[in-house]
Amino acid sequence: MDGLVNQPKVFIAVLCGPERYQWIVPDLMLRLLETQHLRDITVEVRTVFGVYGYDAARNRAVEMFLQSDADWLCMIDNDNIPPADFLRHVMEFAEQFSVRHTNRPSVDIVGLPYYERPNPASPESLKLGIRWDGVRSLSPGWQEVLAVAAGCMFISRRVLHELPKPWFQIWTENIKRNFGGGEDFDFCLRARQAGFSIWANTGLLVDHYHTVSLSAAASLIRGGLGPCPNSDA
Repeated sequence: MDGLVNQPKVFIAVLCGPERYQWIVPDLMLRLLETQHLRDITVEVRTVFGVYGYDAARNRAVEMFLQSDADWLCMIDNDNIPPADFLRHVMEFAEQFSVRHTNRPSVDIVGLPYYERPNPASPESLKLGIRWDGVRSLSPGWQEVLAVAAGCMFISRRVLHELPKPWFQIWTENIKRNFGGGEDFDFCLRARQAGFSIWANTGLLVDHYHTVSLSAAASLIRGGLGPCPNSDA
């Protein structure tokens, strides 16, 4: 495709955590600078910091996005590095899908899978490779999935208008009953129940540096979210 016909607007929210985590991985800064040179995608970049709790920070990002006129919210955690030209890959897929599949729901949520790069300063960083095992189990290319992590997540405006507040919650009944932990998985489960589609592409891997211990979180991951929808990208 020579260019995006719809010229989407993307609001990038970089989640930096509490005050002591007000930093961004340098390579992520380079990716953010690259987005400022796209001619057919309008990009606004904002940071979210000083908010305690993953769910509270993501809800703050949603509130900031809804005050803009952007079509998509892209949340990126400050220790994640998306692949080169990630915005174009996602926006072109969403536009092409709507053209090819007029009888199917549009692309509503996209999550870029990531592999874990343990933080050498944190020996308790997650070493179980759960996300990487999940990536290896997926077929190549775009496909509809059960859920995606929110470390690099795209959400269309219509999803956030339809789902009730709070959009992200930790320790809801959905999580305890169906998965075990994660505000992002709870969000995906409720989005799927509302009829929205969730997509991923194993060819677009995010490099994830650990900034906090995830050992406890790893012990909470149990079960699944139900039958996976058929892939038809």
